[in-house]
Amino acid sequence: MRVLVISHMFPSPAWPTYGNFVHRQVHALMDQAIDVTVVAPVPWVPPGLARFTKGLTRWRDVPSESRLDDRIQVYYPRMVLAPRYMLYAMSGLSLYYSVSKLLRTERGARPYDLIHAHMLVPDGFGANLLARSMRIPCVSTSLGYDANLYPAKISGYKWAAAWTIRQSARLSAVSQALCEKLDSIELCRNKLHYIPLGVDCDMFQPMPEKRQAFRTARSVPPRAFVLVYVGWIHRNKGLFELIEAFANLAHDFPKALLVLVGKGPDHESLAGRAVQLGVESRVRFTDYVEDAEVPRWMALSDALVLPSHSEGLPNVLLEAMSTSLPVLASNVGGIPELLRNGELGLLCRAGDTQDLTQQMLRLFSMSDQERLQLGLRARKHVQQNYSWRRNAELTIEMYTHALRGTPSRD
Repeated sequence: MRVLVISHMFPSPAWPTYGNFVHRQVHALMDQAIDVTVVAPVPWVPPGLARFTKGLTRWRDVPSESRLDDRIQVYYPRMVLAPRYMLYAMSGLSLYYSVSKLLRTERGARPYDLIHAHMLVPDGFGANLLARSMRIPCVSTSLGYDANLYPAKISGYKWAAAWTIRQSARLSAVSQALCEKLDSIELCRNKLHYIPLGVDCDMFQPMPEKRQAFRTARSVPPRAFVLVYVGWIHRNKGLFELIEAFANLAHDFPKALLVLVGKGPDHESLAGRAVQLGVESRVRFTDYVEDAEVPRWMALSDALVLPSHSEGLPNVLLEAMSTSLPVLASNVGGIPELLRNGELGLLCRAGDTQDLTQQMLRLFSMSDQERLQLGLRARKHVQQNYSWRRNAELTIEMYTHALRGTPSRD
């Protein structure tokens, strides 16, 4: 089976950690003998509109194509990206024209059985237009915020998402909560697949014997209580509430250290807020790190915190749980499902600084043994229920259903 994966979130030599979960799924599919080519459109903004769009300079160094891991052929065509809160919902048309042009070239022209798009808009929108022209089915995967957040915030997005849902031969979601959300946007239960993400439990495993060595190498005090966040540095991740909650407790817990691992547009604003609250010496920013570095940061930490405003099923939680690291996360999307409403980790109300403060206090007040048992229960659950092999098997099952016949076209 030959599959064309379309995802603007995919690693590149210029940004090797972007869209890692899609990268890992592609690896797992190829391990199951699926022939995969990846097209990862790169945003390009006309000079006159650049001031409306933040953070696109990082794409300038992305090549036109690359072969990742000496295994995955990836193309990075440029697409015009409309300002997010103006015409962003129509960026799917730009993606369609960009990928169509690529596929008309000799390099991109090859027969495909199916297209798999990650994110409803713009990827799924453009991919479904492309699939119609190629007369093959398209399946679309929702990542969470494309169903939970953007339809209410971006003009025209809900219409574009609903159209994508109708046109897709099959859809997948990473949590049951996200399945219900998709069905509320546009009835689709008869073609919806629940396919949870996976985690490499060998890569993300407990390493207590290396904890102090990892701390020493990264200049972390040996007796510090380290709270770590790993991901996109953006206010939608609840990081401003996190800084404020940490400041509320910093005086009473002088050994506490907050580490933010990642990059994003709100780095400077968050650093400034830490200064305003007087905790700049206790909050560390590391920028993004390579894949191999993430489990090391988890191994040297005492807990991971993810107070997002909106999520599907965050892969970083699976990774942290796989290392037996206790987690504190907001009760949004599929997170309560994963943490079994607090049995396998602590939950807080999204956007509620006071509740986040209280849950962090609970975490600080636990004994070492209590945190150890919480982490061990979480790792056992992840080992038994989440793997990239299982993710690939369920995805291939979805492909098989899609190839049996495409849905009726509007």
